[in-house]
Amino acid sequence: MYQLKLRMARLNITENDKKWDKAGYSESYHRGHEVYTADNGTHWYYKDNNELAEVNTTENSKIYDRPCKRCGKMPTREGYDYCLGKIENVDSACCGHGVYRGYVVLRSGKYIRLPRGILKKKV
Repeated sequence: MYQLKLRMARLNITENDKKWDKAGYSESYHRGHEVYTADNGTHWYYKDNNELAEVNTTENSKIYDRPCKRCGKMPTREGYDYCLGKIENVDSACCGHGVYRGYVVLRSGKYIRLPRGILKKKV
C-alpha cells in the first residue's frame, strides 16, 4: 500500500482522485494531463495519445514527464514543480497544474491549500 501511495504522490494523485473499477482501470492527472491505467497502477498512459506516462514494476520505475499544464515548464532537476521550486520544511507540494488548487504538506503533517490566484496564470 505504501508503494501505491508513493506512486500516487509522484503522479499527484490523491485518494479522492483514483477511481478504480473492478477491472483495475483508473483515471487521474499527471502535471495537469489526463492519465489512465488498466492494470492497477503498474503502467500509466496519457489519455490524449496513449503514450506511456509511468511504469512501476519491481524491476523498473520510470516517469515520462510532460510540461505542467499551468506554467508550461518541466519539473526541476530535483522533481519539484517549476513554479514552486524547493520549499523548506515541506514534505510535499503541488501547484495543482491547472486542474486543482495547489497545496503543501508540512513536515508536521499539516495540509495547506494554496489560495486561488497565488501562482502564475495558465499558459
